[in-house]
Amino acid sequence: MTRSADSDRDSDRATTTLVSGVTRYDLLLAVVPAVFVVGVVASHLAALPPRAGLAGASLVALLAVVDGLFRNPPLSE
Repeated sequence: MTRSADSDRDSDRATTTLVSGVTRYDLLLAVVPAVFVVGVVASHLAALPPRAGLAGASLVALLAVVDGLFRNPPLSE
């Protein structure tokens, strides 16, 4: 029984380390493709041409890129 409790703690530690290693820029990089997937699915569900969903997704992705590059640029350590 003690062994399983220790293994649970180890897995919790690994998860915490993984989550704490994610930076703002990792999230911005994940947002860009996610926005395009959502845009294409939304245009399909709304019976709009795919270019409408892609245009909206492009604007949102542009905001994420501008935020990551100009509003909150990476700082050298």
